[in-house]
Amino acid sequence: MTLSISARLTLWYTVILALVLGLAGTGLYFAQGRLDRARLADDLRNAADTVTVSVNAEIDEGDTLEQAVQDQLRELLLPGRAFALYDTAGHLLGARWQGLDPSAVGPIDLTPAEVMRSIRVRHGHWRILQQAHAHRGLSYRLVVAEPLHDLASQREALRAGLLLVIPLALLLSAAGGWWLARQALRPLSVMATQAREITEHDLGSRLHTENPADELGTFARAFNDLLSRLEAALQGQRQFMADASHELRTPVSVARTTAEVTLDAPRRPEEDYREALDTIGRQMRRMTRMVDQMLVLARADAGMYRPQPSDFYLDELMAECARTAAVLARRGVTVLWQVADEVAFRGDEELLRQMVLNLLDNAVRHCRDGGCVRLTLTVERRDGGSGREAVIAVSDEGPGIPPGDRERVFERFVRLDPARDSSGVGLGLSIARWVADVHGGSLTIARTGPDGTLFVARVPAPDRAGAIRRPA
Repeated sequence: MTLSISARLTLWYTVILALVLGLAGTGLYFAQGRLDRARLADDLRNAADTVTVSVNAEIDEGDTLEQAVQDQLRELLLPGRAFALYDTAGHLLGARWQGLDPSAVGPIDLTPAEVMRSIRVRHGHWRILQQAHAHRGLSYRLVVAEPLHDLASQREALRAGLLLVIPLALLLSAAGGWWLARQALRPLSVMATQAREITEHDLGSRLHTENPADELGTFARAFNDLLSRLEAALQGQRQFMADASHELRTPVSVARTTAEVTLDAPRRPEEDYREALDTIGRQMRRMTRMVDQMLVLARADAGMYRPQPSDFYLDELMAECARTAAVLARRGVTVLWQVADEVAFRGDEELLRQMVLNLLDNAVRHCRDGGCVRLTLTVERRDGGSGREAVIAVSDEGPGIPPGDRERVFERFVRLDPARDSSGVGLGLSIARWVADVHGGSLTIARTGPDGTLFVARVPAPDRAGAIRRPA
């Protein structure tokens, strides 16, 4: 059976408290017994001193040892205690037994050492002290005894008290611990209820706690941060789907309308059919390019795209991309390139090719008619002098980017001039920046204005490359 956190906390607290109280009670019980025995020993010694002083006083008055003992038996009273005196041969000179059976005392130790022992009789236990004394040439043995029933009663009372108090304390502490645990965890139950009420349609809700500074407040902040990230991710996915649907609708609508209009008449000239098929083909190519780029971004967002690093010459890759862009350029746009020689590099060749082609395609589409697009590749030392970096710069002679849109152009499906940029889908720069990020670099707008825009990508370059091959 799985216990709740409150029950487990209460159980642990009760078990630990039971161990502490048990050890403390046991220690108190035995310590009290030792103290009682020590106090009893002191009482017996004090009683023995009283008897000894009295007997010695009688001897000082000229009495014999036997007379001194008999005088003390008549005059000396030790309430609750028995005492007896023996000569050095062990013969009893006199005693006041106070209910103690003389036979239980046993033989008298004739050594001069002090002896403290306990005996058991029919009515209980006694504690016996035996001492050897000598005065004015007379030697004798003194035995003082005291019953232990008072100490036994005290120990029994203490044991009964501990057996009553400890369980009661455990019961009260368990109840208090349960209440405290429930009170301490109540905000967690409240937050769980709040979390259950949050749905994908209401990710703007957040958890609330009474004390934001305690551990539960820290947990609530962490959970709220997670909700914020999920909300941003879901909002991004929804926006991505909405933008994709909007962008895909245009080529599909154009292709469908073209086909319907063309097929509306029973017969048309061959030129009309060719023009219609050319329009449909261009829209399908645009849609295919859009779907391919959307697939790349979707796999990147899902963490499914794993770069495939290899060693190659980055300068040859740049030259290849520039030649491809020059072939595809229209409106009289010229593509020029200037790249450093023998730039060994390690990275995902296909991703870097796509990044450079996207930058060149963007530059060609936004360049003025008859303008020039320039691609440069240099190698520089990184900031701080730790390693090298390849600097890829692509410039155009377009109208520039407004200051408020310099970061927005890297967002998905953003086209600042849809009328002029009819062939674009607004994903190229997003993919280009992602490729730079994947390689540990960056893609920024270095400058922009009426004379054109300069994009600069910086990616770390190894000092040495492995087995380098030529790009395919």
